Amino acid sequence: MPKKILVIGAGSWGTTLSKLLAEKKLDVTLWVRELELLEKLQKTNRNEYYLPQILLPTNIKYTNDLSLAKQADIIVLVTPSHVVREICKQLAKIGVNNKIIVSCAKGLEEGTFCRMTEIIAQELPENKIAALSGPNHAENVSEKQPTATVIACADEQVARKLQRIFSTTYFRPYTNTDVIGVELAGAFKNIIALASGVLAGLGFGDNTLAGLM
Repeated sequence: MPKKILVIGAGSWGTTLSKLLAEKKLDVTLWVRELELLEKLQKTNRNEYYLPQILLPTNIKYTNDLSLAKQADIIVLVTPSHVVREICKQLAKIGVNNKIIVSCAKGLEEGTFCRMTEIIAQELPENKIAALSGPNHAENVSEKQPTATVIACADEQVARKLQRIFSTTYFRPYTNTDVIGVELAGAFKNIIALASGVLAGLGFGDNTLAGLM
């Protein structure tokens, strides 16, 4: 097991993954951009913006200091896709090397159409990079509802290491070396979901939905 994990991004998914890892008694620090939210987390152990109903483990540490990434063994990057490159550039200035970086954002970069792990590789090339992606609603995972996900990495040993780290009785990661396929599926499924909603709104039935699929 790693000594230190830094989760970057205190939205619902970043908070949920911090909770999951901390409950396994791992050394977890959650990086919080907004100072107001940081203060509330430190005082209440609740993310009042995103998961107000969930009491977080007391062993999670909270910070606004991104330089702590130098001390982490694993960096879990859980920011919106449009700020992934910005965060990676900041990490590059700090000098982040020889880490495992787990990308948890879905989507493609506007303009370049780069996948998230491509952005990370461009900005932070001296690191092992994986993608965690699946049909995962943060609120369901925070409530410990049974959930499956995929951890994709070109290095299968790294993928299996991350599988052990993230696995719980309710959260089951599967490993895969097809990083491109996993990331594209994660990005494109939202398009299919929107089209499915349109079909449902128009009153079409299962045949039409099956045709879309």
